[in-house]
Amino acid sequence: MYINQGKMQFENDEIKELFGIKDGEKDFPIYLQNIIVDLIYKEIGLVRTNNDIFSSLSRIDKNVVLDVIQNIESMYSLIQKTDYSNKYLTYLWYYLPNNIYKVWAPLIDLATLGELKTNIKILDIGTGPGSLPIGVIELYKVLAEKFGEQKFNLNYSPTKN
Repeated sequence: MYINQGKMQFENDEIKELFGIKDGEKDFPIYLQNIIVDLIYKEIGLVRTNNDIFSSLSRIDKNVVLDVIQNIESMYSLIQKTDYSNKYLTYLWYYLPNNIYKVWAPLIDLATLGELKTNIKILDIGTGPGSLPIGVIELYKVLAEKFGEQKFNLNYSPTKN
């Protein structure tokens, strides 16, 4: 990667390699998967004994999983303002990983076109549970880890309805 007029210019397959895109499929970063599993364990009162994600998830009570599934189904079927107050696990487990990629998609498109800037300003209108800032910060974190000599500046302004 090199910078041209404040915009990142990527070479060859750097974008695919950086963001875990393989044949159009994306891999959700392992470190984020582990953070989510840790938060789920904390919420339901379990102590995590290893870092294996599959075995950690298999220890979660079936009723907790069914409650998350029921919440997802009800959130899609009800036409009303979204209320996350009793849906922490549902959001954490299902929506956060999906919504991070919704944030990443336009940024990766900009990167592909050579239009992603090193200095950005974000106005988050109607700030929800945090997908936008987490998604943007994590994308730039990946860039900063790979290109440590480059400085990035993120200016984030949240607003509430």
